[in-house]
Amino acid sequence: MKRKAFLFMLTAATMMALSSCKNDKPRQAEGPGNDDMEMADKSLEDEEDGQADALPERGDFTFKTRIIMSEPDEEDDQVVERIVVLIKPRGGKTITTETQGVQPLDTINWQGFGRIHEDDINFDGYPDLMVCEGPVNTYGNFTYTAWLWNQEEHQFKLAEGFNKICDPELHPKEKTITGGFRMDDHEYDEVWEWIDGKITKTKSDLVVYSEMNEEEDEE
Repeated sequence: MKRKAFLFMLTAATMMALSSCKNDKPRQAEGPGNDDMEMADKSLEDEEDGQADALPERGDFTFKTRIIMSEPDEEDDQVVERIVVLIKPRGGKTITTETQGVQPLDTINWQGFGRIHEDDINFDGYPDLMVCEGPVNTYGNFTYTAWLWNQEEHQFKLAEGFNKICDPELHPKEKTITGGFRMDDHEYDEVWEWIDGKITKTKSDLVVYSEMNEEEDEE
């Protein structure tokens, strides 16, 4: 009798345990709640936006030039009409611009059109961009369109008037640029400086070769 009563109590307890397991809902694994997930997603979006809005550094840029030639004339000669400049930041959109001017001289006798130079032309510690426009006459006198790197704005800006300097030579110690222009027997030796952010001619000397020859003959 005692054995039957014990078996009955054990069976009832087992059925109650099974019934309790069926009614229990499965527990969710521990982890961030919905609010936490939304905050994590927003943080990721902000990080991606920050990367997209990141300003390019000077070293992120590459440059290319394209020479646009004229149609051949009756003698099958061509001249440079335009020089297209492509400024591309890494992972960014290419900026397409042009040099400020070129002279209609043939490329048979002259080279250097569109040549790229990366020198610190305003002596602020950052390399700038110069693109050769070619010579202005048969004596040479090469000119350059220049773009200055603006570290505060993280972009290149056109250096207005820089292409007035012929054959520019940089002097970092003195922070000056010298240039020379020759026409026939006249040569102008010039000194240029940056004043209030603008390239300015501060000195010009004229040399007349015919007069020098006359003085040598007199001696």
